Parts: sequence; structure tokens; C-alpha cells
Amino acid sequence: QTSGDEQGQIYSPAVNWLLMLVCIALVLSFRSSSNLAAAYGIAVSSTMVVTTILAFFVARRYDWRPELVLPLTILFLIIDLSFFSANLLKVFAGGWVPLLMAACIFTLMTTWSRGRKLFQSRIAEGEDSTEELARRVREKPPHMIPGTGIYLTGGDHAPAYLLRHLDRNKVLHERIVLLTVQTIDEPRVPAVERLRGWGIAPGIYRLVIRYGFMQTPNVPVALRFSEQLGLDIDIDNVTYYLGRATLIPSDDLPGMALWRDHLFAFMAHNATRATDFYGLPPEDVVELGFHVEI
Repeated sequence: QTSGDEQGQIYSPAVNWLLMLVCIALVLSFRSSSNLAAAYGIAVSSTMVVTTILAFFVARRYDWRPELVLPLTILFLIIDLSFFSANLLKVFAGGWVPLLMAACIFTLMTTWSRGRKLFQSRIAEGEDSTEELARRVREKPPHMIPGTGIYLTGGDHAPAYLLRHLDRNKVLHERIVLLTVQTIDEPRVPAVERLRGWGIAPGIYRLVIRYGFMQTPNVPVALRFSEQLGLDIDIDNVTYYLGRATLIPSDDLPGMALWRDHLFAFMAHNATRATDFYGLPPEDVVELGFHVEI
């Protein structure tokens, strides 16, 4: 994050290096600024059209009056579309380059967004409420081992990989913590306000760690404030459990085309690992694998 006022203004070094390499490749391919003019014209004019459309939705989100926003949008679109339509004559002279790049990036972004929703809906089918987890542990107590087991979960529920672990191995730690890490729409969250928690049942707790968008998550450091909640967690005797999903593209399930399923599986495989993102010590992490069809 590069702005303390607005979330989403980010700097990604890898993206900047990629842009540099692409720009060099374009210059070497087109060889002159006159040859680049067609590609540049398409890129600029299409950006103007998209910006005008996005400005309309932003204005409506902030409750600007429709009778004011709509005429202004139409006026700017007439101007922008005039430039864009004139540049369409240059598509085969090099204008296809920015259009192709935009189509590829748009495909990647929409595939990731749609794939994440499908993935979350699939794993939600195997999840259960925290109250149900407490009931199962109470009615059929598993073998208890010393220490604290921390299971990362995306919401107020027992993750599917925890339930599978309980069904298969019949063993849990003496203390179970269901942990969620949230990034809120504030630049920073003071350390003393970062941790929230409550008990679900004897030996089962729910914790939420909140970070601002300018902060880098570090779960072990945040857990040192657990004493304030009456939950003294010994960081040296903690095991972090993570779910490691293996995505299986399937043409039998509704959602996306099979080629997009494969594309999403490839992108997910190369995503940042939770161990690195949350600052977890690798020697204290146990990953429980499971298969998910998408």
C-alpha cells in the first residue's frame, strides 16, 4: 500500500518489472514512434471510454443525482466514443496489441474472481458452525494432546479441513483456537485493539485479528496480546493448521468453462502461501490437504 488515505493504491515491484519488459519488447517490435501510434491511439481512447463508464458508477455510489450524472456521462461518452471509433481503423496496423493485452488481463482477473467465489462455495459445503463443532467434541471426545492448535478460518465457522482431521484422526489439542485475520478499511489498527476473542466451549476459542490496509499481518506477534483476553497462549507451544486445497477442474459442475477451471487452478497453485503472508514460522505449521472440484 502506498497511500494512508485510500485502500487499493499499491506498489507491486514484480508488476513494474513486467511492465518495463513489455514496454521494451513493444519498442523493439514496432521500431519507431510512428509505428506505435496506432497502438497508442487505441490504448488511450479505450481508456477514456472505460474511465467515463467507471466515473458514472462511482457518482451513483455516492448518490449523485441521476438527472445530473446521466447527461454528463452521455456527453463525455459521445466525445470518447468518437475518438475510439476513429482509432478502430488502426486495429490491423498495430492497434490489436493493447486490445489483446487488455483481453488477456481481463480474462485473468475475471477468472480469478469467479474461481474464488466457486472455490469458497465448494468448501462451504463441508464446513459447519462453531456450535456444531463444540457439540461433536462434547458428545464424542477425541484424544487430547498437550498444547494449542490454531486453525485458520475465513469466518465464524469450523473449517472443512478441521472437521476432516477430527473425523479421520480422532485427535485434537487440549486448546483449539479458530482464528480469522481481517484487513479493515482503516490505515492502521493499534496493537492493543487488534485482537478480539471469545469462548465457544471449554477448550474451544474464537479469535479475530484485525489489521489496517497499511499493515503487514504477523499472527505470532498479534497472539502475544492474548493475555488481555484471558487466553494466555504459549507461542512456543503452538501448532498452526492450514488447509491445502488441490483444485480438480471438472466439466460436470456448473460455474466456468473447463479451460477457465484449469487456468484458475494454475493461478491458485502459484498464489502466495498463507504461511508467508501471515508470518507463520514454517516449523510450527501443519498443512492438511484436501481435494476440491471446481
